[in-house]
Amino acid sequence: MKHFQFHSDSRNFCEVQKASIHPIISLIVFLFATILINSSFALAEIRKEFYPSGKLRSEGNIVDGKKEGIHKEYYENGQLWIEDNYENGKLDGLSNIYYESGQLWIEENYKNDKKNGVYREYYKTGGLRFRDIYKNDIKINRKEYTEEGQLKFDQDYPQITLFIK
Repeated sequence: MKHFQFHSDSRNFCEVQKASIHPIISLIVFLFATILINSSFALAEIRKEFYPSGKLRSEGNIVDGKKEGIHKEYYENGQLWIEDNYENGKLDGLSNIYYESGQLWIEENYKNDKKNGVYREYYKTGGLRFRDIYKNDIKINRKEYTEEGQLKFDQDYPQITLFIK
C-alpha cells in the first residue's frame, strides 16, 4: 500500500489515501480464480449405471477419476444391495451389503481399502452368524453363532508377521 501526504498552507493536516490496484491486475486475479473454481467442478461427477431394463444399477461420486463418498449398488428389483464409503478411491468407513429382501447381510469397516474393526454377517432371519475383528486386513478373532443365537465357537487368530528382504 502506498501512502500519500498532503499539506495545506491554511491548515496543517495529513491525509493518507490507499493507492488503487491497477484494474488489469484485478482482472487477472479474477480470471485465475474463475479457472481454478471451474476446473475443480469439472473433475467431479455423479456417475450412474443402469441395467438393460433401464433400472438403476449403481450410483456414486467420482472425483479425479476415483470413487469418493457413498456409493450404492442395487438389485434389479430396485432394492439396495451394497452401500460403500470411499475416500480417494479406497474403501474407508462402514460398508453394508443387503439380501435381496432388504435385510442386512454383512456390515464391515474399512480403513485405506483394508478391513479394520468389526465385521458382522447375519442370517437371512436377522440373527448374527459371524462377528470377526480385523486389524489392517488381518483377522484377529471370530465368533460364530447358531441361528438360535448360541455361541458356536470363539477363535483367536495369531498375528503373522512377514519379513521381506
